[in-house]
Amino acid sequence: MESGAEEYFEGAARWLKAEKVHLERGLSDSEVAIIEARYEFRFPADLRMLLQIALPLSAPRSKRLWIFMADAGTMADELEGMPNNMRHVRRFRLRTRRRQRPRAIPWSFPDWRARRQQDLVSLDELVTKPFDYATWYLAQNIERGYWDTRWGTKTDDLQEAKRQMAEYVHKAPKMIPLGSAFYMSSEPSEAGNPVWVYFIEDLQYYAGFDLPGFLHYRFDVPLPSWSVVVPRWIDFWSEDLHHSPGRTPREAYDLFVRYILEDPDPAAARERFFRGQPEPFIPEGDERPEWADKYG
Repeated sequence: MESGAEEYFEGAARWLKAEKVHLERGLSDSEVAIIEARYEFRFPADLRMLLQIALPLSAPRSKRLWIFMADAGTMADELEGMPNNMRHVRRFRLRTRRRQRPRAIPWSFPDWRARRQQDLVSLDELVTKPFDYATWYLAQNIERGYWDTRWGTKTDDLQEAKRQMAEYVHKAPKMIPLGSAFYMSSEPSEAGNPVWVYFIEDLQYYAGFDLPGFLHYRFDVPLPSWSVVVPRWIDFWSEDLHHSPGRTPREAYDLFVRYILEDPDPAAARERFFRGQPEPFIPEGDERPEWADKYG
């Protein structure tokens, strides 16, 4: 951890409270141990530090998240066969936005202190959601004839092919929910993992190159000087994000990193990147974001 990290996250908690984020006392060492044992992951050092300082539970209405929700006919056609435990994803259209309508949903944080059975089930679904979504999405591609040699030797047995794919996917690092559709990889367990939006295949993007970046770009928490300027590569999940014609995901990622680092001011290049991202948040009030109009 960087020198001054604890002071930074204490300040970040005070900032979130001033922004009307509801905070409870931080997690104890024993609570962290129980969570990590239940989900078989370790919190990265920076996320653990924040959660042990204060546990965020809810955010004000001004932090609503805009998502694209398809009409009923589109959902029935496109999402047939999706597992019942993915009902929270069934609304999302995967291929086109032309028949979607932007809707706003409240911001929500995971309640790591959940005790009621129904709350634990909700928390379980949040943790497994990226794996459920990835395996379902790739299964649809297998049915269309797609095969990735990393999954093993291609077989004509459809169910065996899906099993091989699912086995590969579940070797990926566990994803830790931060709030709504935002996730951080549990590996490596050191500080500095990137944060992603992960709920619609064609809208995945970085929400921060590290946890301070996420807090800065999503809640205006001042960015510390030691916040990373390029995102860390994470096996499988980074592959799902970086694409460039004629290049492998790793080559596309390396090109992206080089683009930032070759800038005379990499920190400024990072700022330009995030200013160009699709912005899921809207200001206080009921106004639709400007970018939503073209999808109406």
